[in-house]
Amino acid sequence: MEVSGKQLDEVDDDDLRNIDKDALIKAKKAQEEKLKREAEERMKQAVLKLDHLERARRENEREILDNAYAEQKEQDKQRWEVESKQFMENHKKKHAEDIEIKQRMLRMVDNSVDIHI
Repeated sequence: MEVSGKQLDEVDDDDLRNIDKDALIKAKKAQEEKLKREAEERMKQAVLKLDHLERARRENEREILDNAYAEQKEQDKQRWEVESKQFMENHKKKHAEDIEIKQRMLRMVDNSVDIHI
């Protein structure tokens, strides 16, 4: 902090008697602004460094994510093939059962027609 053009540690007793209150307040505000600018600059540098590191991490993970996506896609395809095959087998069984039930019902209808005549 500067007061009357001198650093605070360079000011002697005679200078302190001659310094007015406004000069001290102005010097204090200047020092606070300087500290604030320095803190903002450090924060800006930290943000830039973090951004750089995050971008590098994402670039490294891109290949891993692409591989994981391809693997998941293949697993999904295999699961879909198995499930669709099971569905078709179950559907064919159900259809065969339905045809068998229909044949039995048709025989019953024929018998009921013979009984009612």
